[in-house]
Amino acid sequence: MVNASSAEVSDLFTVVTGGKDQDDSPNAVGAVRQPGFDLVIEAEAGNVVGPAGGPYTLRLGVVNVTQGVPEPSLLPPTGWLIVGNVATRLEHFGDAGDGWDAGQTRKRSSVPIAVAATIQPGDVFRYTISLIAQGNQIISTQKSNEFVLL
Repeated sequence: MVNASSAEVSDLFTVVTGGKDQDDSPNAVGAVRQPGFDLVIEAEAGNVVGPAGGPYTLRLGVVNVTQGVPEPSLLPPTGWLIVGNVATRLEHFGDAGDGWDAGQTRKRSSVPIAVAATIQPGDVFRYTISLIAQGNQIISTQKSNEFVLL
């Protein structure tokens, strides 16, 4: 639990499309390649942060660990601003318009990710997300599970 005037990304992991539990091969159902998977982002905010505590910026990147290079084709297709190899979006903790309810301190979002045909099957990938306050102060970072795509 975060303190009353703070916020953090508490978890980041991959799941099969529509799933709830972490999956290290999220685009595979059995041995069948699926066209995508979901990236789950969990965040917490103290009850004082609310609408007065933002906006924060979420910055998301993904790397092909096997090849040691960014993999921008696995960034979210909508709802994020893609610049180079990084996706960004603003987060207003406590604002109902961003999926928060009044007084809510936890949020779980599932972001659909499409798997491009150019992805090398068997390579290992990992996401990193940062929560950045106004003035470019890093509040929180989180790395996802390492995962393999078919």
